[in-house]
This record gives sequence, structure tokens and C-alpha cells, in this order.
Amino acid sequence: MKTSKKFDCVAMKNEIQRKLLARHRNMTETEAQADIRHKLEASRSSIGQLWRRLHTSGAPSRHLKTVVR
Repeated sequence: MKTSKKFDCVAMKNEIQRKLLARHRNMTETEAQADIRHKLEASRSSIGQLWRRLHTSGAPSRHLKTVVR
């Protein structure tokens, strides 16, 4: 039997992207990346924890760029 979803993943992704685009609209790419890094450093989320672990472990920068993009 099919159950109803409590939330729409695609709609949530689109809303998050809309907010990020609006936040970074008047920033250069370098400024936007710095903003993202600052948010990751302060975040208690799982992605923030992963980013800090990769960043402090000396992981190759190509891996860090993948997380930040």
C-alpha cells in the first residue's frame, strides 16, 4: 500500500538552493566560498562536522572543494 509523504525532498532542495542563491547574489565567487566555509566552521550539522574533520586532517584540497561546492 502506498503511504503519503510527510515532506517533498525536491521542494526542500529547491527552497534551500533559492535561499543560497539569494544570499550569494551580490558576492564574488571568492566571497561566496568564504561565506560557505564560515558557515561550515560554525555548523553543528553532520556536513559541518565532516568538513571540519576533513579540513583538520590535512585531506587533499580537492576533497575539500567537493564538500564546499
